[in-house]
Amino acid sequence: LMVTRIRDVVRESRQRDLLGKYVLGNRLGAGGMAEVFEATYCPEGGFERRVAVKKILPAFLANADAVSLFRREARLGAGLSHPN
Repeated sequence: LMVTRIRDVVRESRQRDLLGKYVLGNRLGAGGMAEVFEATYCPEGGFERRVAVKKILPAFLANADAVSLFRREARLGAGLSHPN
């Protein structure tokens, strides 16, 4: 019963949340053009992982240069690999 309820909550959250498989938690901080959240990555199948999600601030969404820089940073960060 508890697992079913958790799945329902996650499904509802995904419907409300534009971040899809990421359920946002506490805001950890904000900078000049983005904010960082504690989040849980929870794709279908029950796997969950704690992650940090960096989200561009709404004021910069209309600025193509800012969005391009944000995406470039994301690509570079995704390429990092560290044992810790």
